[in-house]
Amino acid sequence: ITTNKDAYMPSNRLFSMVQTGSALNSNKFENMYQDNIGDNISTLNPHYCELTGQYWVWKNMCDYEYIGFFHDRRYLSFNKDLNNTHNKYELSMGSIDEYTIDQLGLHEENMIKIIKENDIIVPLAVDFKEADNLVDSSVYGQFKEIDGLPIEAFDYAIEIITQLYPDYIPSMNRYLKSRYAFCLNMY
Repeated sequence: ITTNKDAYMPSNRLFSMVQTGSALNSNKFENMYQDNIGDNISTLNPHYCELTGQYWVWKNMCDYEYIGFFHDRRYLSFNKDLNNTHNKYELSMGSIDEYTIDQLGLHEENMIKIIKENDIIVPLAVDFKEADNLVDSSVYGQFKEIDGLPIEAFDYAIEIITQLYPDYIPSMNRYLKSRYAFCLNMY
């Protein structure tokens, strides 16, 4: 669970909390990993947000069988009934507490069962066609319209994938032209 604020830590051995941007924050939160220890990019947090936590886990904690991320104190639902009745990618439940943990099915036994049954678990896709005021509802078009995100950086990532991983080009192009995106950096 990546966070830049002090947050409730559910009692579940599958969860660890990583404070992101720790190098820039003199207030270190208790019972959390800090993303400025070991190999890290913590000082880049204003530019990369939760990715500094993901980088830190990649470089310092890769000996786990499964690694997933809940971004900025948001949680994926492991309650199949809830997922089947809700059509949005993000379900607002207020702050996390024991009731919310029950509602989302965030109990170790339940989570382990679902993790073992699936290759990957992600939020439901967002349909950009349903978003307000979009000129271009493709994934690429959505990135072009995000304030503060230089499209040149996104284009550079596309260029790198094109040069280094040409086998990915058809999949990448299909995704970028699609109107469906997986948001929130959660898996």
